[in-house]
Amino acid sequence: MATGHAGPGLVAMLYEVADDRDLPVEARGEDGRIVWRMRVRHRLREPETTVDRASDKQIVALLRACRSARDRLIVLLMARAGLRRGELLQAGLLAAHERAARLAARVQQLEKCLSEGLGEQTWRESGLGAPADIDTLHQRINQLEQHNLDLQQQLDEHADDLAAARATNRELMPRFNTSTQPR
Repeated sequence: MATGHAGPGLVAMLYEVADDRDLPVEARGEDGRIVWRMRVRHRLREPETTVDRASDKQIVALLRACRSARDRLIVLLMARAGLRRGELLQAGLLAAHERAARLAARVQQLEKCLSEGLGEQTWRESGLGAPADIDTLHQRINQLEQHNLDLQQQLDEHADDLAAARATNRELMPRFNTSTQPR
């Protein structure tokens, strides 16, 4: 047997070969040609191994040590749904990217506010600005607007965190439900 070539009987030994003529017309290719399908005849059987899982007491101790609902959710998902570290890290990576985007937007907003504040301070120090009482009112308006922006940012962050938690919950609950059902 040369590289890239196999004897005529080898493919038939490894795969069950069939064409698409037995399929309904809707499932066949659109160009009308016969398409060949192959299905593996032999599958590698892996031995069943028991997994040494944490006891209920250990899980309860971990839950008590958690400082946030997020940490408790992670422990529960790992313990009950059988999630692996990689699966949780992947979900965490997506959340980190979303948070990084929110923080980048916040940095731009703060840079703009700093620039405006420095501009106003320079204007006042130059002596060309409005009288002090109007400046005081403008400062108070700016403070209230900044406070409003901060509160809106916090609300947006909480809403995004809630949406991410809901999305993760929707993704992970089917796994949790299938892993807890008796077999």
